[in-house]
Amino acid sequence: AALAGAAAVVGRRQRRQQQREGREGRSSVARQNASFDRSKAPQISGGGTRLRGRDPLRMLETLHKVGIGQVSEAKKKKKLFANSPSAALELVRRRQEAMAKGGAGSRPMAIEKRNFRLPLLVKYNKPPGKLAATTGGVKRTNLEDLRSVIAKAGDEFELDLYHPVGVMSTDASGLLLWSRSASLTRQLCDASRGIVWQLEIEVYGIVEHKRLQEKMRKGVDIGEVGYSDVRHADVTDVKAVPNTTLQEPRSFVRVSTINAAQRMGDMMTRCGYEVRSTKHIGIGPMNLAGLKEDGMTATNEDEEEWCCRMANLPLSLWPPSRRPEEEERIEEVVNDDDEPFVEELDPEFEQYVSTR
Repeated sequence: AALAGAAAVVGRRQRRQQQREGREGRSSVARQNASFDRSKAPQISGGGTRLRGRDPLRMLETLHKVGIGQVSEAKKKKKLFANSPSAALELVRRRQEAMAKGGAGSRPMAIEKRNFRLPLLVKYNKPPGKLAATTGGVKRTNLEDLRSVIAKAGDEFELDLYHPVGVMSTDASGLLLWSRSASLTRQLCDASRGIVWQLEIEVYGIVEHKRLQEKMRKGVDIGEVGYSDVRHADVTDVKAVPNTTLQEPRSFVRVSTINAAQRMGDMMTRCGYEVRSTKHIGIGPMNLAGLKEDGMTATNEDEEEWCCRMANLPLSLWPPSRRPEEEERIEEVVNDDDEPFVEELDPEFEQYVSTR
């Protein structure tokens, strides 16, 4: 029995030694096969590394290119997600193909050299829940941002040459303007220009039109304690939301304002109403005009002419059919003798200046 036990112990030790040598042998062979700098090896999912040139997917793709094997229809149609790297690469590929065909590509030509005119403004009906910015969507907030809108516009509007006008919260919806003129954008967002922004706000409860209108016309202080911030607005229409119960009534409130478009929710809260949704319906003469949600369209010539006159834009940005005549343009007067120009004053005005 003692000899049998000793033989069993020796057998187990020999088997363990053989297993250890086998593992070391396999690892040495693997190290010989993978004799490369791991710091320079391309990283794959899971933190591992792969040998360059031994990727099975790359080999399969090469076989498909030379006609070996068949590609399934599911693999031909790749599903792209908004704001993903694959979607960005697909957008670049499409625009490069368009550029090769003579269209607008990833490096668009100067606007003056185009054989067509881009609209000065593009109207977009933003749905609620979309971040009103061109960066930082999925990475920071897990929300879709306006880069998907740029990809959707394609070569029709070239929104990569535009920028959004103003600020709109993620929960808000409605009219969002895209502009290709920084000067026009500053004028539209400047409250001192007196441009009217129109909003439609859905609130809980029944709204008294006269009472709310009087309160907003006098001004509502939405500042923090010790810091006054009075904003003004005008209530143009109030109506009940259809198909609501008597226990939980809701109302639509149409408001016009100059300096409180982005703070209208705070104003309604200070007035005692809980806001359910906010929708931008108009900026100056521009409105949605039946535009579907997540749809876009160019501004018409009347709206562009109003913008050009309001912002005093150069004639190159005016619609061709609405450009003012030569006699309407204000030109600088230059003397032919290169002498300083002296304006002749009215005699009565000159006498008044001398007496003063």
